[in-house]
Formats: sequence, C-alpha cells, structure tokens
Amino acid sequence: MACYVVRMLRETKASEAGHGPAKGSGGRGFGRVRQERSGRWSAAYTGPDMQLHRAPLTFEYKDGAIAWLNGERKLIDLDVWTPPEERAVTKKTTGQTFGEFADDWLANRRTRRGEPLKARHPGRLSTLP
Repeated sequence: MACYVVRMLRETKASEAGHGPAKGSGGRGFGRVRQERSGRWSAAYTGPDMQLHRAPLTFEYKDGAIAWLNGERKLIDLDVWTPPEERAVTKKTTGQTFGEFADDWLANRRTRRGEPLKARHPGRLSTLP
C-alpha cells in the first residue's frame, strides 16, 4: 500500500509541474481505457497491490469503461478497496437466488386464518430458473 501511495504522490507532483501524464498513458491519470477490435471498450488499472486489474466485462461505450475506473478509484480513495476478483466471489457466495427466495417466501406465507398457503398451480413453480 505504501508503494502505491508513494507512486501516486510522484505522479501528482509531476502533473502539478506541468509535465502531464506519462507518455503512452492516453492522457488518463488513473488506469487505461482502450478500444478492442470488436469495437467494445476495455478498462484496466494497477491497484494498490501493484497488480493489473481488468474490468470483468467490456463496455459498449467508452464512458462506461471510464465510469468503472472512476468507481474503482473511489474505492481506493476511501480505503475500502479489494481486488475485483475477490468482490465477485464474495458477491456470488452471499447472494440468494430467486428460487431460494421464492421457496422461503412460500414456506412463510400464511392465510388470514394462519394456515400455510397452498400452491394454486403446482406446475408453475417448476418453471423457476
């Protein structure tokens, strides 16, 4: 983390001196955005762990890639950043599927008399994803 902060301070001092971003960086102060052969846009940046982190998907528009980079930069500035790969795994393991939600909801629903609900169309529940 300290190396990242030192590097960012050096870049800030260089840009304040009027030197601008490093040659070949495309004019961006953080990360890189480039257009793929497909016409879509990809984004990547070097994180506090000094590893290259790529966006988990490509973007139809350049603005989408820039917005993703801005979000990552904000997480770093707030000191709550974790690698995007770790966040994706955490999100998958903590999420609830619609099928699980529907099962819980049906199991806990009661009629006005306090009886469990009965499925009106039993075949309908088998169409859940």
